Amino acid sequence: MNSRQKKETVMEESQQLLQDVADLFSQKKTLTKSDKEQIMSKLKRLNMDISGNMDFIVDQFNEQMDKTVMEAKGEIESFCQNKINSIANAALIQNHDEILKLESPVDIGAK
Repeated sequence: MNSRQKKETVMEESQQLLQDVADLFSQKKTLTKSDKEQIMSKLKRLNMDISGNMDFIVDQFNEQMDKTVMEAKGEIESFCQNKINSIANAALIQNHDEILKLESPVDIGAK
């Protein structure tokens, strides 16, 4: 079961439990001991479902965040590299004649 299916299952079960409790409240003016135990049982089940799945949810969230951060870093690095290349190309084009006059293009500031 993937994370989306797991989330949907827990949400459906929790909504059903809430509906069951709401039905009990609306159908009866006073709650019997059995009704109270039934409500507590449903709330405990809901709590177990949520707490049991919390580690899984946190792990999935952290895994997705790690992927998102890595993708963002790659995008930023790519943008910076492209900007540096375009600035360098513009500088080469602008200073083309001076670069051609140099004996050794690596020794730009030697003379």
